Amino acid sequence: MMKNKYIEMDEKRLSQYYKLQLADFKQIKELFEEYIFALEDWDKIVMQLTDVLDRCDEIDYQNSETAYAYAVWHFLDRYHRFQIIFGELCKNGYLIYSKDRTIDILEVGAGPAQGLFAISDHYAELNKLKSNKEFSIQSDYVEQSDGFRNFLHHFVEFCMTNDKHYMVPFHHGREKDAYCFKFEEILHNFFGYYFKEKYRYDIVIISNFLTTKNIV
Repeated sequence: MMKNKYIEMDEKRLSQYYKLQLADFKQIKELFEEYIFALEDWDKIVMQLTDVLDRCDEIDYQNSETAYAYAVWHFLDRYHRFQIIFGELCKNGYLIYSKDRTIDILEVGAGPAQGLFAISDHYAELNKLKSNKEFSIQSDYVEQSDGFRNFLHHFVEFCMTNDKHYMVPFHHGREKDAYCFKFEEILHNFFGYYFKEKYRYDIVIISNFLTTKNIV
């Protein structure tokens, strides 16, 4: 991992940063709890809780009830873990923070995308600590399960209706679409010549699926 310019934080700014992290955790906790407990079919979700805990790596999470059960166990805890990780990476110079262009972020095997929610808040926190030009980010994810994509679609939309805009996409795209979308052909027809350069992300988050060799 290439090291970027160190973001220096004196004790005062560091204290402000931690207070912003705490405020963001409280906000997402309130939004998540309001959203999750308003769901219908809670009897089906409860039935999945033990199975998700005992067979976490074996389940495909194609149905929404299983994905919601997973989120009940893990969403807030892992969001906070990512808060800690991104804070440490930032302070030690291992995160991109260019203000000259948009920072592109991808989470692979996103699950409920705790990493994307946390990094969205992370850059928002840095923007609040700076008085000059703000950071701009955009993010995407790769996730094979219908259940997690449904969760992201509805939860991000719920947050938006409550005036909280996370830089987390709420589309229903599938990872396999990338293999059948004819990028080179479309670009050739539009521009008249072929492009060979592949798209690159500035930050790629990989965490949730590393416990299962076949999924990797």
